[in-house]
Amino acid sequence: LGPVGLKKLTDYFSDYKKAFMASYSELLETGLNQNIVQKILEQRSKFDPDKELEKLNKHQVKCLTYLNQNYPKLLKEIHAFPPLLYYKGKQIDFKKPFVAVVGTRKSSPEGVKATEKLVKELVQQGIGIVSGMAFGIDSVAHKTALENGGTTVAVLACGLDQVYPRSNASLAQEIAKNGILLSEFPIGTLPLKENFPRRNRLISGLALGTLVTEAGEKSGALITASYALEQNREVFTIPYNLDHKQGRGCNLLIQSGAKLVTKVEDILEELGLNYFKVPKKEIALDDPKEKMIYESLLNKNKHIQELVRELNLTSQELSSTLAVMEIKNLVKRLEGGFYCVV
Repeated sequence: LGPVGLKKLTDYFSDYKKAFMASYSELLETGLNQNIVQKILEQRSKFDPDKELEKLNKHQVKCLTYLNQNYPKLLKEIHAFPPLLYYKGKQIDFKKPFVAVVGTRKSSPEGVKATEKLVKELVQQGIGIVSGMAFGIDSVAHKTALENGGTTVAVLACGLDQVYPRSNASLAQEIAKNGILLSEFPIGTLPLKENFPRRNRLISGLALGTLVTEAGEKSGALITASYALEQNREVFTIPYNLDHKQGRGCNLLIQSGAKLVTKVEDILEELGLNYFKVPKKEIALDDPKEKMIYESLLNKNKHIQELVRELNLTSQELSSTLAVMEIKNLVKRLEGGFYCVV
């Protein structure tokens, strides 16, 4: 039973339990055809609600129906929205504005830098970030949102008992701890190829607009952008040089009428959101090494080895100074040996 059929049931019965217990004749009254009703009854005889609940509890997964007041309002506006969502993590406020940030799995340093900059600035403006937790740009978007204290939603193309790609298991844990993992697919669903376009329509559907920060001509991010247009949502992208292969999809989007973005204000203005200046923290640092490290990290998170090369400090000097700065809550150590300012 797809999202449209499931919505017919809930619209008619206003209650999933009543729908589950309905007779053959009652199910026909919903407008479903005889074949579908017959299949529902066949599947129902094999279905054990207690076992399904046990699975959900085991994986710390909860359900959200479109009848619930916490169901994302923007998602209700799209065609064939899922009447039932599975989620893992915090119950977040979907009333706040969200922007979808997507792109190529084969991201370049240029694309990563642009994504980090724009996501950081969006988060500073109180905007949540939606993406698909894929390799490349999606992962950068989620990580940058988390590192800057923002809200992030990862929409998966599988059940929430799975992590895809598997190498993003630690990222999935971080998102579940500080944001939310979301799926329309029940526990046990594998990340099949046909699930990804369905997933992409939810990524764009949850957001006021979709920002494509880097994409080749055949990138799946372009599918998300096309869904955004179908859903009457804004599409944003950034321009690239002609010889930058991973950016050709972005240039095609601009040709098709996507809003060209060079700064975060371009996005906010188009979405009718106010821009406010983020005050810089005034921090007095007496130790010259601490000051040098802090200023280096202000505009970009850096790996410890990058700091060693840039600041001409020994590894021992840098490590001991960073440890003191962590205690003072000036910097924070991130996954993989990276540091950021607090």
